[in-house]
Amino acid sequence: MKKIKVNPRYLILSILIIIVVILSFISYAIKSGRQLSPVESLIKDTVLTTQKILMAPVNFVSNSFKEYQEKQDVYKKYKELQKKESLFDLQEAKLKEQQTQIEKLNELLTLEKTLSDYTYQHAQTLNRNLNYWNNEISIDKGTSNGIEVDMAVITNQGLIGKVVSVSTFTSRVRLLTSSDIHNKVSVKIKTDKEDIYGILSSYDKENNVLIIEGISSNKIIEKDSVVVTTGMGSIFPSGVLVGKVESYELDNFGLAYIVKVTPTVDYDDITHVTVLKRLK
Repeated sequence: MKKIKVNPRYLILSILIIIVVILSFISYAIKSGRQLSPVESLIKDTVLTTQKILMAPVNFVSNSFKEYQEKQDVYKKYKELQKKESLFDLQEAKLKEQQTQIEKLNELLTLEKTLSDYTYQHAQTLNRNLNYWNNEISIDKGTSNGIEVDMAVITNQGLIGKVVSVSTFTSRVRLLTSSDIHNKVSVKIKTDKEDIYGILSSYDKENNVLIIEGISSNKIIEKDSVVVTTGMGSIFPSGVLVGKVESYELDNFGLAYIVKVTPTVDYDDITHVTVLKRLK
């Protein structure tokens, strides 16, 4: 026959409870309205004291269990609040992203009003090759949307490049930051005195600046002057923002300036674009 193992702690606790119950009965039995004898008073006091001593571990265990339960409840509520906080943070992040996208689209709509000779096709970036991050992006609009090669592409921050190939539903856009040596754009630096014309010829990846060449050394260039497109060449419309002058220096021959321009476009964050279609 299998022996039943009894936990010694439970056994001791059970014995204490039994003793307390017995003493309680004794204490109750000697309670009455009559005057107790010295012996009965001694017994009663002894029973009550013993009962109090024996009940101490029982009360301790009971209070400890109650405290444990309360801690468990508090921890459970804490985890629930933590989960709700995480969900709130997630929703807040989504809301901020949506607000950012709305602001970008509103800025694109504002920009459209200044380019009256063009119609517009909004698009989203599909993918971007990490190995050619600064060279090009793919967008979700193609010939089915009227997109053609050499159409200018902008964002709410300014010019980013032009369409270089098209399929039925997608297109590839070459960025101004591309390493392609043929990727040149006619631009002008707007100063208080005059517009200074030059060629946007390359991109300095290390310093994140666009390079303008072909500006005579007798021109006066001002730092932070705005750089925009000239409209020459029939691809890019006139007046589209490109960047601001950061610095300039003479070339090796001392005959022309090399101007470094900080782009207004964040080329690491291109999500929504607009393709400009010239009105025929």
